[in-house]
Amino acid sequence: LKKAGFDVTGVYFKRYKPDGDKEQCRQDGLSAQKVAEQLGIEFKVYDFEKEYKKYVFDYMINGYKKGETPNPDIACNKHIKFGVFAKKAFEDGADYIASGHYARIVRKIKLFGINIPVSVKIAEKLSFLPQRYELKEAVYKNKDQSYFLSQINPELLPSIIFPLGKLTKSKVRRIAQSAELHTAERKESQGICFIGKKMRLKDFLMQYIPSKEGCVTDTKGRVIGTHLGAWFYTVGERRGFTLFPQFQTDSTPPLFVLHKDIDKNLIQVGTKEDLNLDNSNTADIKCVKWNIFEDLQENKVYLARIRHRGEKTKCMAQKVRGDFQVVLLEPMHCPSAGQYAALYEKDKVIASAKMEGRVFKCATPYMMRWS
Repeated sequence: LKKAGFDVTGVYFKRYKPDGDKEQCRQDGLSAQKVAEQLGIEFKVYDFEKEYKKYVFDYMINGYKKGETPNPDIACNKHIKFGVFAKKAFEDGADYIASGHYARIVRKIKLFGINIPVSVKIAEKLSFLPQRYELKEAVYKNKDQSYFLSQINPELLPSIIFPLGKLTKSKVRRIAQSAELHTAERKESQGICFIGKKMRLKDFLMQYIPSKEGCVTDTKGRVIGTHLGAWFYTVGERRGFTLFPQFQTDSTPPLFVLHKDIDKNLIQVGTKEDLNLDNSNTADIKCVKWNIFEDLQENKVYLARIRHRGEKTKCMAQKVRGDFQVVLLEPMHCPSAGQYAALYEKDKVIASAKMEGRVFKCATPYMMRWS
């Protein structure tokens, strides 16, 4: 950005750390400040601890309590990076906000009836012409983060820059090395930032959500074991429950969570074949609070993704009682309430919405059920 002629300000924002590890936050802030000094740019610190706790940490804990599968990365992008941070940056006089996400915003101007892709600077100079903005996957698919960005406000697209959208990770490291940045060889951050690398998610959740022993049943309805609380499990999960000795033999196949009942604190498990059979049912995904980048068209085939780097599934969007639902055209692997369904047209994000559940279409009405 600096080489492209932008007047750049580096910003570090303080986030909530449930374990109170202020020293790690201080070290991260100092690291960011050193990069700004090496680049010769202004540096600011914003404090978003309260907002981060409310919109990311509390959202995640409350989601699991309700039996959902929340996505704190989507929440952070929506409410923090492209929410309170964007608002604060614009109040401080910024024209654009930029981040290291692997995604692209394609800017197009309409000239003689043709939409022509242009750079940020050209779009700025030709602001008097009609323009459109598209959120797309990164060129480097292995690092694409467009799914995590599917809930950001579409009105912000003209004011966002993703400089890494066309680069590979190795190219980014080479650029950092050539600039002699001290972070050039820094390891990638993975997982949920406030949990830490060494702690399992279930162990972390148990610090905030009480465990309660419940029953594990098989597809025949038999009680075959116990678990620690239905809210700790996700459909498709293989570990974390205990089978009674008579059901745990050398011939017992790996078992996966098929369904869970939060009210009764039950989980049902089955084999991989059971899981695949369940996924093969035609189903509608009930969605709420759509975030629309481009108008959804009924009966048009889209591609749905329900997790980061997950396989895309062919689907259609149909209106049900005035709102769009996702109608699957092929099997989808383990959709769960609380996840987000992002709809794509090729590599372009069209819309996304939170999934409330899945309605199975069975041969007889009494077999219909929610999971």
